Amino acid sequence: MIWKMSIYLLLIALPAGIFTSIVDVKETRNEISKMIAENTSEHFEEDIKTDGAILGSVIAPNADITIKGIDGIEMVKGTTNEFGEFFINGFEKGTYDIIVEAKSEGNLEIYKFDDVEIGIGEVTALGTVNLEE
Repeated sequence: MIWKMSIYLLLIALPAGIFTSIVDVKETRNEISKMIAENTSEHFEEDIKTDGAILGSVIAPNADITIKGIDGIEMVKGTTNEFGEFFINGFEKGTYDIIVEAKSEGNLEIYKFDDVEIGIGEVTALGTVNLEE
């Protein structure tokens, strides 16, 4: 009787269990592939750039800094971080005048970049503006 159970286990039950496991792995792979395919298109859409940006830095100790990009119709505004660096996005493709203003103790210092070309998906580096007195 024991030998019949051994043969049953070796020839029928064990291979059936292995086949079931292989099928489960294939189904899991298919489910994962579907999830990746569904989510990949969403991620690619998020990665498509729809605006341009500028970056640079301003030397103006103890001043409130405002950076404006004006193309005649639109204006994009930003400011610097505590190190005087700025990264401002949200620009449509076009030519902008970039104005850097530093206000300190009633004084206003202004620096202007004329005709700065900004493209979609690009970052335009303006360099360092020194408004130090």
